[in-house]
Amino acid sequence: MGKFVYIEGLVSEDFHNSPFYQKLCQVCSLAPSEDRRAVVVHSPNEKKILNYLLETKLDFFVGNPKDAKDGTFLTRDIRNLHNKTGNNKVEFGKLGIKTVFIIDPLASISPEQLEPIFNIATDIHYFTTELAFKKLLINEFNNEDSFFFNVPMFASPANVANSALLTKGHDAFWKLLGSNNIFKQTFYEPANYLFYAPERPLKLFNGIKKELEEVDEKSIILTDSDAVSSKTLDSISNLKSNLHKKDEDNKIELVFSQIKEYNETLQITFSEKIEQMSQQIEELHSSNNQITKMIEELVLRPTLDAVEQYEVIEEDDPLKAFRK
Repeated sequence: MGKFVYIEGLVSEDFHNSPFYQKLCQVCSLAPSEDRRAVVVHSPNEKKILNYLLETKLDFFVGNPKDAKDGTFLTRDIRNLHNKTGNNKVEFGKLGIKTVFIIDPLASISPEQLEPIFNIATDIHYFTTELAFKKLLINEFNNEDSFFFNVPMFASPANVANSALLTKGHDAFWKLLGSNNIFKQTFYEPANYLFYAPERPLKLFNGIKKELEEVDEKSIILTDSDAVSSKTLDSISNLKSNLHKKDEDNKIELVFSQIKEYNETLQITFSEKIEQMSQQIEELHSSNNQITKMIEELVLRPTLDAVEQYEVIEEDDPLKAFRK
């Protein structure tokens, strides 16, 4: 049969609608057989649970499990099924118990205590709550086990993600379930459970009607149209705003580019003008030097001519002798 794990939210509606208690009552009401049965109630709410089991009028036996014959062995301590220490030593493998129901809402039973039972029992039903996702105990289960997930606990996205990790072949369903409002799903009811079995379609179990129906990603109601429209409008508005901003940025960039180009052109023109002016100044300096030289030459020339003329006159002067 394997392991069946029943995971509830922190608040259980009642026992009658729970697939775990329904299965417990069904199996324990069967005529005794060679495969003996045991129920472990490890819960702070044990009084309420034991009162419920008492009301079922099922045949339970309490005491030493070795003495149990036809009835279902009922205990509050899992060590009564397997304990290798102390005076009351007991080995689970020698009890002949094949079917075990374990009620552990706080997920406080250690993996070491569960190991001998999980290794020997052929039909295991383990009841816990979403607290198990925060305990190492959850690693004792995998996608080869069967699960009943109480739908209301999927109000927490973390529970959706953790449930998806325990299953195989239904990724599309879990992704849609986690990304949409669980309270708007048609199957959101306290008495509804998602039932997973290896290599089988995912099913919805209703604890009141006790019916199963297949579900898949098509069963998920997507976000309502108003919300979609709102999100779409927001997206469009943001897109328009970004485009407008980008257009404005482009215009500003163009203006800066034009200003930069104008400045560069102006700088080149100014540089050319400065260079031209420098050349003209150099030419003026050169011309000025030439003029200065010419003036100096003009100033000196008459003096030289007079000397030369005097010398000429002196040579041809008939009165030269008298001029001494």
